[in-house]
Amino acid sequence: MTSAIRVAIIGAGIISDDHAKAMEQIEGLELVAVVDVVEKRARDLATRYACEAFTDLEDMLRRTRPDAAIVAVPHSLHAEVTIACLRAGCHVLVEKPMATSVDDCTRMIESASEQERVLMVGHIHQYAPIYVAASEILSSGELGQIVGITDVRNIHYFPDSRPAWFLDPALAGGGITINLGAHSIDRIQLLAGSKVASVHGAIGRREPGMRVEGDAHAFLTLENGVTASMICVGYHVPALSRTEVYCTNGTLRCGYDGLHVARGTAPLEPVEVVPWSPFVRELEDFLAAIRGERGVAIPGEYGRAVIETILSLYEQGAPGEGPGR
Repeated sequence: MTSAIRVAIIGAGIISDDHAKAMEQIEGLELVAVVDVVEKRARDLATRYACEAFTDLEDMLRRTRPDAAIVAVPHSLHAEVTIACLRAGCHVLVEKPMATSVDDCTRMIESASEQERVLMVGHIHQYAPIYVAASEILSSGELGQIVGITDVRNIHYFPDSRPAWFLDPALAGGGITINLGAHSIDRIQLLAGSKVASVHGAIGRREPGMRVEGDAHAFLTLENGVTASMICVGYHVPALSRTEVYCTNGTLRCGYDGLHVARGTAPLEPVEVVPWSPFVRELEDFLAAIRGERGVAIPGEYGRAVIETILSLYEQGAPGEGPGR
């Protein structure tokens, strides 16, 4: 019988509870430790899932010696924490965005290679039922060739909507672009079946007193020739998450209201999607990669390419509008 992979969660925020719940459903993964600089957060999560709590990463690595780690700390700390875990012999699943610089992404990739450990990036929308179903429909060819894609993500992004570190450019690496824009870029690539080749656009900072941007608008050209537009708005707007794919023989739309498909000139009709936990699917892929049963589903090189696109967009922003400027 194969022994369980012992896992530590680094960072006890909201997303970590999703990982811990998913782990309970997977035979072969065992949560053994939680680390957070805030002791109460670490203890609360550890108590719920009957494991050890720590406030110091190195102390946990030395005393617990986990086989794998899930890194869910502020974005600018991803590289430091990931590399520390890799050097301690852990396989690592790091939350998106992979890091806040291309150099940090490269250091993470090189460390994983040197240590011969799995490094996977948590672009969770690749496991969401609605996007998996949409990708399968588009890949089947029944709607013809993809003509273009639009992706919209609007949400109130500023105070009282999220932990304060998201609004600190030194910790978050930027604002809505690096956080929610990373999801948009990932969704576009998933549905188009190709990676971004170029990006043109702009970002804006229009919320008084805020140090991170609250909007991003981009035009993307993918390697297979598909073009896409992306807009993220984080001001006082109703929440909206919607991706529309226009094809030569129909249209596909997915978002908060589900998956809809129009075949030919017929109107959009809802498509039933079987629900599942994307976090379970993600961890199953992580476990399979650790065991050598298949390759890494979302490798560091993919995560780095998303960061390259985001940073290119930041560089095109109006002077003074980039992260931390």
